[in-house]
Parts: sequence; structure tokens; C-alpha cells
Amino acid sequence: MVRFPVRAPEDERGQSPVGSNPAVSLLSRGVAGYCRATRRLPLQVSVRNRGHPFAVPPTLGSHEKGDATEAVVVAELKRRAIPVARPFGDNQRYDAVAETADGDPLKIRIKTGWLADGKVHVHGKSQHTNSTGNVHERYDGDVDYFVVYSDDLDELYLVNESEFETKMALRVEPPDQPDSSINRAEEYRFDANWPPTA
Repeated sequence: MVRFPVRAPEDERGQSPVGSNPAVSLLSRGVAGYCRATRRLPLQVSVRNRGHPFAVPPTLGSHEKGDATEAVVVAELKRRAIPVARPFGDNQRYDAVAETADGDPLKIRIKTGWLADGKVHVHGKSQHTNSTGNVHERYDGDVDYFVVYSDDLDELYLVNESEFETKMALRVEPPDQPDSSINRAEEYRFDANWPPTA
């Protein structure tokens, strides 16, 4: 990753480079650390740039990071000409509905994966708060697939809901010892698995 300063909201000439790119505008609103003196925002830009001009900044909180991941995934699905619909509000257990070439709608949950110990890790439970505190729930039957985005690798993965437990790790690097129970990341790459087969 390369860190670029981006002027915001406009430079001395009254132009707004941040506003000229909708994806950067969307992300920069949630980035912490805006400096009024220099009128700059810290922004990480992926030098790999595979259809989206930004990476998910580590300075974001978990909710904002999830929003940024959803923006990346939806943009990547649209880039692949996959029809996508988003539910109104935050009351659904799924983040989007993606349509296959046959017109079948699939409910997907978008998850942020993080790279550690040669694996992309991802949580498979939702969290919300009620009067007794935080509640963690599995997605059993509420979604069809998880789309996992790893910002570290700039990679999308597609995981069937039936394979997902409370958490999952996709092995990127070869293990020290052979193990048939390992989830190999290359077997879950989005482009190799879309559209999913029944």
C-alpha cells in the first residue's frame, strides 16, 4: 500500500479532487485524521487498483470498515456485470442480493477478511445490542453465500453459508504439515466459483 495525501474538501482554486471521484468521496467521509491546517485527509490507495481506487483504511472503526468493504465488493460485482440489489436499511441479515446469469437471486453477506499467520480470517456471526448487552448470532439459513474481501490481498472469496461456522480461515500460504481439513484460499476465489453451482 502507498499512502497518498488527498486534499479535501477543495483546494485553493476551489476544485474538489476528492469530490471528483465518487468512491474516494464515499470513503474519505469516514476517514479519521482530517487536518484543518493542511486541509488534507490520510487515504490509503492500492497500487494494484483492480477496479476500485482505494483500500480499506486501518483507521476506520469496525462499522465504517464494513461499509468500505461493502462498497468495494458491490463495485467489484458490478464490474463483473453481476446485477446487485441492496436492501433498504440495516434490518436484513444479508447485505445484498446478487443475480446469477439464470436470474436466480442469491442473498449474500459481505465480510471483511484480515490476513494473519498465512490465512485470511473472517468472523461468521453478526453482532447487535439489546437491553442485556451484545448478542452474537449465526446466519443459519438467512444468507446463501458469504463474499469475503481481503484488503491485504485485494482478493474476493465466495463461501457457501453451509460451510461457514462461527469463524473461518482460508489458508493462503502452504501449511507446515499436510492437512486435509485446511480451507485453501485458491479453492474459494470468487471468479473461479461464480456463478455458484447447486
